[in-house]
Amino acid sequence: MKLVFAIFSSDSYEAVASALSGAGYQSTKLASTGNFLRRGNTTLMIGVDDEKVANVADLIKKACGERRTVTMNMPCMPSMLPGNQAMMMANTVPVPVETGGAVLFVVNVDQFERI
Repeated sequence: MKLVFAIFSSDSYEAVASALSGAGYQSTKLASTGNFLRRGNTTLMIGVDDEKVANVADLIKKACGERRTVTMNMPCMPSMLPGNQAMMMANTVPVPVETGGAVLFVVNVDQFERI
């Protein structure tokens, strides 16, 4: 048995949850936050038999299509102030980034009990 940790944008949660439950998979949802974009993520824990891991990964991949978004987290380049002193500006610059997709961690499960 394997435990799949799937981490993806919270924007994709409904599509992923629908795809997994429609195929008969149960999952546990955890809220998480990514460090780069500082936006909400969803982490799902999905317990599956070894031979079903590829099917789960395929369902998640199809439901988490990549898309382009703009982030405001990138600092501006230093500007030159009078006296040749460089100073970081407090403003940020919009930067387009690729988002979407998912990160999967698959770990072995030594024991599983439903109590």
